[in-house]
Amino acid sequence: MTRRHALFTALAAGHLALVACGAAGFAPWAGWGAAGESLRWYGTVTEAGNGYGYFAPVVGMPSRVTFVMSDDAGRAWEDSLAGSTASPEARLRMGTIALGAGDPELRPRLTASWAATMFGRHPDAEQVVVRIETYELPPMEHVRAGEKARWETVYEATFRRATGGKE
Repeated sequence: MTRRHALFTALAAGHLALVACGAAGFAPWAGWGAAGESLRWYGTVTEAGNGYGYFAPVVGMPSRVTFVMSDDAGRAWEDSLAGSTASPEARLRMGTIALGAGDPELRPRLTASWAATMFGRHPDAEQVVVRIETYELPPMEHVRAGEKARWETVYEATFRRATGGKE
């Protein structure tokens, strides 16, 4: 075995050890100072420290952002951040970006930035309505009673080109 092969084998074994510790909810490095903090960070960014529970409470509801543009003639149309020709991967990435809108402090700036993107993409638009929605799943007893899952609006903002402001 070459040194390089041994190094990569050791790194892979270390990663798998972190995965096993994460799955067990065991963090022996908690009191190790900077080295322990580095391991915690690595476990977080690689998901190696994830709990891997069957019921994952940290998994949020799917989110989406819709944009409704309108012009002076009263015509209205919709667009998305990913555009109409985006790949499934791009649409998934846009859904992940939409999750960032879950922070109420970020929403005004984020939606203003998105609206500016739509104004740039659609020069005829005089107004953009930005709507952030989450897919709400009802509790099981409500499903049994016939209730269906639905998209729920959690935030909406209207931007106008003429005033440059938000309603």
